[in-house]
Amino acid sequence: MLDLHLTRGEHNDWVTLRLPTSPAEIGEVYAWLDCISTCVDDTRIAAVSSSVPNIRQYIRNSDLNDIKKLNRLAGQIDSMDQSTAQTFAGALDAESINELDDVVRIAEHISDYVRIKGVTSDRELGKYLLEHGFLEDCPENVKPYLDTLAIGVEYYSKCGGAYTADGYV
Repeated sequence: MLDLHLTRGEHNDWVTLRLPTSPAEIGEVYAWLDCISTCVDDTRIAAVSSSVPNIRQYIRNSDLNDIKKLNRLAGQIDSMDQSTAQTFAGALDAESINELDDVVRIAEHISDYVRIKGVTSDRELGKYLLEHGFLEDCPENVKPYLDTLAIGVEYYSKCGGAYTADGYV
């Protein structure tokens, strides 16, 4: 789901545009926006509702003339289950986002990302890596003495990623 709450001027009123949408629906929304203000150039995204919790910060300054890209993004989001939407949120935080094209690219390649549920800190990441065999040359009798925080910090600094409320992406 991707709903854009559009407004104009300094008004607190907005009109919801549910994406993906059609040209007719866009026309209807713009007619309602004309009741708020006739200054079309001042149309902006006031808020966003989506199953991807942090999507607003990445699309809020999007050019509303890029409706094809926004529709494509909405279609991608609509096809995501809750787990994939959480992974997408983490992927957005992990990557450098400069424009709407970056957001769409990540959505279209979401299968390239992995979310490790329950890993929300460097220490937990280090522990996960240790427990799941990512340190192959490490003797079993040494593992209890390893600094899992340092392992997590090192991995994070080399590989990047993002911690979300429910996992590492």
